[in-house]
Amino acid sequence: MRVLKRMEAGFQTSSTETLCSECSLNCEFRGDVQMCQEMRPILPIKWLDGTDQKIFNTMRLHSAWHKRLKPGDIITLECKGERLDCAVVMTIAGDFDNVLLEHGERNHMALANQDEHFVPVVFDALVKSYGKNWVLKSNKLTAIYLTRA
Repeated sequence: MRVLKRMEAGFQTSSTETLCSECSLNCEFRGDVQMCQEMRPILPIKWLDGTDQKIFNTMRLHSAWHKRLKPGDIITLECKGERLDCAVVMTIAGDFDNVLLEHGERNHMALANQDEHFVPVVFDALVKSYGKNWVLKSNKLTAIYLTRA
């Protein structure tokens, strides 16, 4: 969701989409909500490989998720209909290459492959997720560190 923003009062959307369509909770307020303090964002993920580790990260292009999440938030990873609740430990955003080199080793795909050459594994996963052109045009990357809730 490109228009999901974190405000002091909670999550907010400025689009015609409701926040509820991007939330994993089935609360009493479900419906046409534009602001919510209790929102549990759904973070789509293509593979659950490596998510069985105590702490792992998933990476996203640019810095939007870094701005949306804060330590202690509970999010839901969703992969092909399967959901996994995770707590956000921290987010780190920065230069694409620096984040990839400094944090790629703890990426869930690298952990699943147990390969000392983690950069190509994570880079390939990003290309499969976003497409080569988007990845090559990106100069920012966010690592979202998670632990199972």
